Amino acid sequence: MGKENSRQFMISSAINELGTIFRYGNLIYWATINNIPVEEIKNELKEIIKKGLARVTLEIRCPKCGAHLGNFDDLNKVPLELICTDCGKHWRKTINLHESIELVIELTEKGIQFFRHKSLSYQNREKEGSIKQSLAFIFRVS
Repeated sequence: MGKENSRQFMISSAINELGTIFRYGNLIYWATINNIPVEEIKNELKEIIKKGLARVTLEIRCPKCGAHLGNFDDLNKVPLELICTDCGKHWRKTINLHESIELVIELTEKGIQFFRHKSLSYQNREKEGSIKQSLAFIFRVS
């Protein structure tokens, strides 16, 4: 495998917990409660996006009721106006964008394979460690 597989990402732990699609805000919250420097997670996120392991979409939500108004892969593709089908509020890009946009990170197929490999090798290391500990305990006791 290439060089990128030799790199250990802290974000792989977040992906194990958050899943293959998650909001940026949830990632930052995860880093905070796990005492991981947010800047390091942001840098890793930039790196995995650059490597094609993840992509970012913009999720627009109604500022009044929070209903989903759409996902867009480019800010220029977001329409100037949307109407919420739940509450009828008119959403305007020039007025409501900052209060109703969330970044969503989604692993690409390449990213799913990459992080699945990371997760499996981590699980195998954990399993090997627990097997070794069990065997050591058994031999100490006998």
